[in-house]
Amino acid sequence: MLRITRLAAMTLMAIILAVPAVAQASPVVHGQTDIGRTRSINQDVFAIFEQAKVYVVADGMGGPPAGEVASALAVDEVRIWATHPALRVFQRHFPALARDWLVMSYHAANLRILKTAAENPAQRGMGTTLVALMLAPKGAFLFNVGDSRAYRIRNNHLVQITRDHSLLQNYIDKGILKTPEEIEHFPYKHIMTQALGTQPIVEPDVYFDTPHPGDIYLLCSDGLTDEVPDDQILAIILAAPSIEEAVTQLIDTANKRGGRDNIAVILVAL
Repeated sequence: MLRITRLAAMTLMAIILAVPAVAQASPVVHGQTDIGRTRSINQDVFAIFEQAKVYVVADGMGGPPAGEVASALAVDEVRIWATHPALRVFQRHFPALARDWLVMSYHAANLRILKTAAENPAQRGMGTTLVALMLAPKGAFLFNVGDSRAYRIRNNHLVQITRDHSLLQNYIDKGILKTPEEIEHFPYKHIMTQALGTQPIVEPDVYFDTPHPGDIYLLCSDGLTDEVPDDQILAIILAAPSIEEAVTQLIDTANKRGGRDNIAVILVAL
């Protein structure tokens, strides 16, 4: 049986850390959140962890202040994992371990929300969506629980990468809802089939993408996608003079269309 001593393990880690990282151009990133026009509290949270190249959007649920607590806890838990030095080593040398590391942050966030809710009766039932993008030297990983989304823009085309964990999406997948009219008037659009904090075990969807120069990734809550159709999202981003202006225009458009929910948007331009 092969046994690795602590000294050997430390030596191996020292060798790995000594290997220079592949130079990467830093992406241009901007994020923003807005309370919208009808809500009294903002339960959307976003975070940009520049050194780790990890970006997250969370949309809390469960009624104020519980939803706000759940989304903040989830993002803070990802922060703990994303800012750990081990992740940088994994990203450079062991992409599969980097992927699994972020998946573990989802499981840790789920348990943290459940524990907090169990200790605070007023917060029981709270939960949150969580969509994340992690850039690594050999590709991009995207993670999702709930109905916050990740998109990619390439060659003037917008593609949704993640799939919603919602009753609506299940009905579409099973062919129960077929026409745009049926989908538009479905009364239970926002019932989640999976969200952090609402069940003992969650299994985030994980997607791998190979970025190209010029790609733009969009992470957002449903406060954007419920108000602004995909074709208009694309048109706004392509026409905007900067990533910052594109984010502002997306949020402004969602508010002009009704602003019925909180809105969170991150754009990552490569």
